[in-house]
Amino acid sequence: MPTQPPAPSRILIKAVHHLIEEQTAHSPSRIAIEFESDHLTYGQLNDRANQLAHHLQDLGVGPGVLVSICVERSLEMFVVLLGVLKSGGTYIPLDPAIRMIVWNL
Repeated sequence: MPTQPPAPSRILIKAVHHLIEEQTAHSPSRIAIEFESDHLTYGQLNDRANQLAHHLQDLGVGPGVLVSICVERSLEMFVVLLGVLKSGGTYIPLDPAIRMIVWNL
């Protein structure tokens, strides 16, 4: 007699931008990210990402829209990635070190 597979466990999966929003609600002044000698708090990161997300939505970014990102590592890079996710778009990271290739997406 075949045995029944175990019942799937209830795993709650949340998108990173939702986790950032939750953390912002709990600890907005806590440092979220540090890069070199700079940092952003959760509140600052969330506010900047929200501002960018609204701008991207005004430009038509939403579900199913690809957004190419070509930026050096920095605090702004994280703001941009988070902003694209909050807008509903999907980001495509492009390596700024590869300058000989013409990106045509």
